[in-house]
Amino acid sequence: MTFRPGLVATALAATALLAACTPSSTLDDSTTPSPGVSAEPTAGPTSDAATEVEAAPELPAGVPDPCDLLTVEEIAEASGVTLEEGVVYGVVTNSQQAACLWRTPAEDSSTPRLQVTLSWSDASFDERRAIAEETFGEVEDGEIDGADAVFITGGGRSVSIEAGGYYAKISYIDPDRDVRSNRSINGSLSAVVAGKLG
Repeated sequence: MTFRPGLVATALAATALLAACTPSSTLDDSTTPSPGVSAEPTAGPTSDAATEVEAAPELPAGVPDPCDLLTVEEIAEASGVTLEEGVVYGVVTNSQQAACLWRTPAEDSSTPRLQVTLSWSDASFDERRAIAEETFGEVEDGEIDGADAVFITGGGRSVSIEAGGYYAKISYIDPDRDVRSNRSINGSLSAVVAGKLG
């Protein structure tokens, strides 16, 4: 797997936020992060160059790699934008989730990017929805082919699905598009993810 050191601190901060959205009863304090990943955000190099990490984090046996849930071609078909290959940037076993990030070569906040977070914790979908509503405000229910349950936050900035026993949050953001376009793209990408998880 390819890892970008400059993303590790950001990724771990985002993972910590997502972990905060998981009920504490589902966290196993006896587990530790996978080798090569700290549970605490750390300041790291900010180089944009891709780097191989010697001790890559490992997903638990049988858990799909979130970067395998979408291909660059599937993303381009849905969005019209070609992003680089996805990079797993955080596997945190104590919060039972991993995330993959796809970006443009420019890698700044003004360019399109996609994040898929996959969780295998015991938290129910309804618990996750309630936490999202408490954290982010209005939450909409939705329907996605292949998904057992769906909710949408941020007017479509992210789509959360339950499929194949997993929870996945899909968030495609293109600052040059309106919310309706990003919502449509998130819906299309969520259907692909649901099909692969189901």
